[in-house]
Amino acid sequence: FFNKSSKRKKNIINYKKFLIIENFLYKENFDKKFYEDRYYGKFLSYLTLDQKKKIFFLFQNTNISKLSKNLKIIKKYDLNFITISDFLHLSDYFKAILRSQKNRWSFSKKITYNKINLFLLFKNLYDTTYNDVNSFHGILQFLFLKRFKSEVPEKKIIKVIDWYENQALDKGFNLGLNNFFPSVKTVGYQPLAVDLNFYSHLIPTKKELCNNLTPNKITCMGIKSKKYLTEKFKQNKNKYIISPSLRFEELFKKVKEKKIRKVKNILIALPISYHDSEDIIDIFNKFVNRYEFKDLKFFMNYHPMLNFEKLIKKNISLKKKFILFSGSFSQVHNNFDCVISNTSSICFEAIALSTPVIIIQNSNGITQNPISMVKKDIWRSVNNENDLKKAFDVLLYKKDKKFYYKNSKIIRRDYFSEVSQKNVIKFLGLN
Repeated sequence: FFNKSSKRKKNIINYKKFLIIENFLYKENFDKKFYEDRYYGKFLSYLTLDQKKKIFFLFQNTNISKLSKNLKIIKKYDLNFITISDFLHLSDYFKAILRSQKNRWSFSKKITYNKINLFLLFKNLYDTTYNDVNSFHGILQFLFLKRFKSEVPEKKIIKVIDWYENQALDKGFNLGLNNFFPSVKTVGYQPLAVDLNFYSHLIPTKKELCNNLTPNKITCMGIKSKKYLTEKFKQNKNKYIISPSLRFEELFKKVKEKKIRKVKNILIALPISYHDSEDIIDIFNKFVNRYEFKDLKFFMNYHPMLNFEKLIKKNISLKKKFILFSGSFSQVHNNFDCVISNTSSICFEAIALSTPVIIIQNSNGITQNPISMVKKDIWRSVNNENDLKKAFDVLLYKKDKKFYYKNSKIIRRDYFSEVSQKNVIKFLGLN
């Protein structure tokens, strides 16, 4: 509330026509000399100056304590943007707190799956989460759009693009759009390189669809992903559209066949999950302590939201075994012969760039392998240091580089969509 800006509010109200793109404020994403967008890539570079001026980012920041600091960072870029606090009143925050505390769901029917009664499991989950901070943020989205409606007529809005993960925030946001801006085109942008068997929460349920909690359209990055959704998960194919893979633009630049190196460069990519990253570090540690690896050179990078310092403090002796790498994998993929990771989109990115992948299994739960639907012999799943050694032997020494290169073309064709000026402008609705 204390970070609201009447200047930003007045700017968007006075604009004739504009497009709203939901985005997120994280210091790690924007604290650079030039604007770099973790969520939408370099799509602005495909637009004319007039087209750029029509774009307003709606920057979300669920960590209210860091909002003021993050806003100072984003202000140095020449961007049109608003936040929900620019329109919300103090009373809206109190309403959201009170409404998020109300238990509105009564369990009158059995909840079964494969003839197993899940009633108690669901009830316990609901009782412990219905009033959490996510509910509060979802309700704030709805109240923001109610205020926005009183200031901005529908005809001014070209389109609204929601970064769509089907979370409470998305549901409140889309319910508000559908209630207050019913004629505005809305798109849920979901450029996530994952296996939906492990991320089924991304797929809206029948109840969510019936209750207007979803955007008009939801994007898929590739033809195989759309087919998978509509055939396996019985989704309406008219609900889903193919969109450019904005975050994966580099995949469609000229991909060369990798050189054969005596010393193989291995990238260990730690995902956002602390537990999954611990599993990766644990097996890597056991491997380097058990085997000689003169012909292997290890590099490591990590997700910006992972507490890497805490993780590495517990494994301080490992620091001499790898070189810390920062930067975009897609821009330097030719320097690496293999990627070790789990749950991260870099796994899909790697096989699309002719780089084999080793998935480290979860030590005490379900392994959310993002590339398990790819039935190609270009990855391995391991759960100990011995398996890791065998995976290296097969993927690095028994498979031909041409094999990975050939399959990478198929992956790019099936699971990604090329980024071009034409399809970017069409997706944004600025043509």
